[in-house]
Amino acid sequence: MTDDNRDSVATSSTDPNCGDPSDGDRDFLWIKVKDFPYTCQEIDTKRRIAVANGTKGFLTIPTDRVKGIECGKVLGSYNYWLYAAEKVPAYYTAHPELVGLGVNSAESRKQDQLHIHMAAFHPEVKEDLGKIKTPVTDPAKWTDPSAIFPIRGRDPKNGDLVTRNYRVLWLKALDQNLFWLLDQNVARSPDNMKLQTMVSIPGLNGLWVLNSQGTLPGGNGTGTCDYLLACR
Repeated sequence: MTDDNRDSVATSSTDPNCGDPSDGDRDFLWIKVKDFPYTCQEIDTKRRIAVANGTKGFLTIPTDRVKGIECGKVLGSYNYWLYAAEKVPAYYTAHPELVGLGVNSAESRKQDQLHIHMAAFHPEVKEDLGKIKTPVTDPAKWTDPSAIFPIRGRDPKNGDLVTRNYRVLWLKALDQNLFWLLDQNVARSPDNMKLQTMVSIPGLNGLWVLNSQGTLPGGNGTGTCDYLLACR
């Protein structure tokens, strides 16, 4: 689908799934990029994003009102995930290959402005992904039972090992809008999209894309990216 067609499904700023520019509750990040751009590390006017400090690591935040993963604007021509990936080398100059990207579900996030975490991934994540010999490579099969794998991470509260189940997809390149792929092949509606978490981990000649939700078929899912990324 063309960018123009994708934009046609992107909703207006008054859509409850996107929020309103006048919002204030749980919207510190929105207020930060809207009214106080000098507190951000960077404002990229061309891509309409800001980069700000997270609790650990950094955050890529749209400078337009985008409430979260459920907002139709993430499906449009502004490819926020790609923009975040392109910023990683500038903020992690030593080892950008050890940095993943992640977004939380609506129920797991604390701020109602889309923010993509840019943070180091735990080594156990890459170890478990490396054990997958025949990963799913077709986004249309992302929900197949064969795509679900247990992946170890770390509890952000105490550092203990935690295993959760994820739908795992292998892509040769980040040449598509991952939000669009998730919406079209997994969520298929804003109500279901808001339940999703998504994480990308760089690999050799490609990238891993992990998705989960609290109601993952088979159980032991999660709506947060915090187990895989050291972002808190």
